[in-house]
Amino acid sequence: MSEFLKRIVLYLKKNWNKVVLWSSILGAIIVYLIPPLRSQTDWFIAFCFMGALALIFTLLDIHDNLLKLPTHYRYKSMDAAEPQLVKEIVRRSHQVIKGRSLEVKIIGGRLRNIRRILVQLFTDVQNGNINLGPVSFTIYHIAPEMLESWSAPKGVDIEEFKRKNKLQADTIRANIEELCSWQARLANLTIKCVPYDSKPFFYSWIIGNSSLFWGPFTWVDERIEFQGPQNPCYFFPSSHEDFEYYASWFDNRTHVYDLWKKE
Repeated sequence: MSEFLKRIVLYLKKNWNKVVLWSSILGAIIVYLIPPLRSQTDWFIAFCFMGALALIFTLLDIHDNLLKLPTHYRYKSMDAAEPQLVKEIVRRSHQVIKGRSLEVKIIGGRLRNIRRILVQLFTDVQNGNINLGPVSFTIYHIAPEMLESWSAPKGVDIEEFKRKNKLQADTIRANIEELCSWQARLANLTIKCVPYDSKPFFYSWIIGNSSLFWGPFTWVDERIEFQGPQNPCYFFPSSHEDFEYYASWFDNRTHVYDLWKKE
């Protein structure tokens, strides 16, 4: 029962102006249709006044949201883009056709940042801080077995390289297990993890047909590993002139991973 009330409070906090607007319209209609009440014009005027105020605040809210639309599409890193990323997932999850789920395709490497972002999102949903609609996540990651079999680059200690890759492979397995466990904890949530057998070249989040976040992976000699989320992250909404080209490119890459995935 407390969970139900929490959802109602969350809904009212986000949609109070709509509730007041429709309540005012309904109240004005009832007053107008019932003769004894119709003569009491104060009630009719009060409902009309409430409705007008709600309508004004709704228009101001729409205007405010338009002003908050991102005016730049390059973030310093994935961490800097995270608030906008989470906002896009939550917002788009409520815009899908009833009975369907928002499809989010994620291409990553070792899943460290992906795990952190999604676990935080799922925890906020579980605690009632975020109202998330039905979402289906497909997460593409480096195959742990392939990471363990990588040969060391020139000039790198082979044993140290193998030891480091073994630790990272175990981290990937642990991240997959943790992410998939959330399916049993949250309703309207599906998670599928798909390994790929190649070195990482880019990371991306394809959010339905509406948003794309992506950035490059680069090799760092000092750390003897690839880094991705620390590199610049680019955000393309569907209105961006390059959205269709890049989204189809990344989506095609996920198709390739699906074709060659290990059963």
